[in-house]
Amino acid sequence: MLARLRSIPIWFMVVAPVGLVAGGAASLLVFEPFPIVPAGHVAILVCKEGRTSPPGAIIAPVPDAEGPYQGVQLDVLGPGWYPRYHAYHWDWLEVRLATVPAGHVGVLVRRYGADLAAGQILADEDTSDPVARKGVLAETLEPGSYPINPLAYDMVLVPRIEIESGQVGIVTRQTGPLPTDPDALLSEPGERGVQKTTLPPGSHYVNPFFQRVTPISHQSQRTDLAAQGRRVKFPTRDGFEIQLNGTVEWSLGDESVPLVFCKFGDIEDTERKLLLPATRAISRIHGTRKPAREFITGTTRGSFQGEFQADLRRVVEAEGPKIHAVLISELIPPREIADPIQEREKSLRVRDQFEAEIIAEAHRAELVAQKEAAVGRPPKHAIARTKNVTLLEEARADREKRLIEARSKLVQTRFDLDAARRQSDAKISEGTATAEAKRRTRLADVGALALRIEASGGGEVFARTALYERIAPRFQSILANTDGPLAAIFEQFSAEGTVPRRVVAKEDER
Repeated sequence: MLARLRSIPIWFMVVAPVGLVAGGAASLLVFEPFPIVPAGHVAILVCKEGRTSPPGAIIAPVPDAEGPYQGVQLDVLGPGWYPRYHAYHWDWLEVRLATVPAGHVGVLVRRYGADLAAGQILADEDTSDPVARKGVLAETLEPGSYPINPLAYDMVLVPRIEIESGQVGIVTRQTGPLPTDPDALLSEPGERGVQKTTLPPGSHYVNPFFQRVTPISHQSQRTDLAAQGRRVKFPTRDGFEIQLNGTVEWSLGDESVPLVFCKFGDIEDTERKLLLPATRAISRIHGTRKPAREFITGTTRGSFQGEFQADLRRVVEAEGPKIHAVLISELIPPREIADPIQEREKSLRVRDQFEAEIIAEAHRAELVAQKEAAVGRPPKHAIARTKNVTLLEEARADREKRLIEARSKLVQTRFDLDAARRQSDAKISEGTATAEAKRRTRLADVGALALRIEASGGGEVFARTALYERIAPRFQSILANTDGPLAAIFEQFSAEGTVPRRVVAKEDER
């Protein structure tokens, strides 16, 4: 970026004719070179003489009444002619203007000065500090060209913040004093942390080292509970699992966006950490209050949706988001109970239909009787005809009623059969587990016995030892006589064919 300025000597020649004679003479007045800065460039001055700059200084101190300091000067020269900076006393470097392109913001980093103080993030964070410190500056540069000394400042280009329509920008201040209330989620103006005020839609030139801006939508969101990863299932009172399909429409209010961001994060985090857990918890609470068959009928589904929406709105809106609507499109029970219950419901609907038809036929028979009486026919004839119609309809209704009762008994029998099968399967599983546990116990006992036999030196020795251990405590004394049936028992366990003898000290204790 840096280039040595073209040190082209600028010669101003003034030719003065001394006479109009042949071999006339001309005199030249020679001037020393000085900086000429072209358009789109700046010149960095380097002082050749003057007071010596402090050790380690990158930029010479600002000149005062005593004159300039040697070294690179902080101020630069814009386009133009500068005869006052004579080449004997000054040198210069030509560089292009620093340019911030469209859609970006420039952040300056000071390269000279003292080190930052403890806990300081920005070089100009403390405006009361008279000492220039090296580091990032809070000031930003919008798109354009700037006369910046590249030996004194570095410029970092970052994209500008774009907040679209329907969004707000959450501002997180990264510098400044800590919040006075350490338990507060939002910080007061000027304090470090998430700010209470947000940025409106538009383009914002923000220093990312000073403030972090997170765009968050406050438009209406639709959460599909049937989508993968968002499905909601809950158990019923009788232990069956119901799947809930539907949609929840919700949004974040402008005033609640910073607080919701501190608690849960962005839109996806809010849905994952707040909305879906609340949906699953509330559905379980209401689902366990009713058996599975009640979720198939329309009345229970309607009441369930109303209670579910009211509780979901109460829980979620307490944290900030607004629930606009909850629509439960489908409650899907297991197939093993859905078909029998649906058949039962159909039978009940058919029964209600036939009961309504019986009432209609009774009214129709009454109307026929009135017509017969109006035309002058004998009342007995009209009454008989009415009775025939009524008996016919009653017989038809009785037949349908018995059919419905038979179907209901069939459904109940299927339920009982399934329950008996489940009980038998449970008992079989329990018996199998008990038998397996006993088998493993016996195998362990056999393994332990085998180890004991091996340790004692063989089965014969182990059997003899076990017999001695069992019968020895039961005898108080044994005669020394080797004859008799008792001695014969011990002979088979003696390796020499003799019976171990025990002499009793006192004969009178036999």
